[in-house]
Amino acid sequence: MPLYTNHTSFPAIVTIQIESTSEPGAAIQIGQEPIYAKQKADKGWHDFQVDPGMTIEMSNGTVAVVLGVRMTG
Repeated sequence: MPLYTNHTSFPAIVTIQIESTSEPGAAIQIGQEPIYAKQKADKGWHDFQVDPGMTIEMSNGTVAVVLGVRMTG
C-alpha cells in the first residue's frame, strides 16, 4: 500500500520520518507499478522527490509516516 501518491502535475518533495527499518539500504521504494527504485534511508527524517503519478512505498520491515508535502512547480 502506498505511503504517498503524487496525484498532481508537479513534482513534490515529501518529508517522511522513518521510525524503524530492517533494511536501511532499501527502506523506501519510489516509482510506479511495476517499476520501483529502492532508496537508502535509515531511522530519522528524510526528503524525497516524487514526480507526478509516482508513489512512495515502504519496503518490508519499514515503519514510516508522512510529515509534510511541498510542491516544487
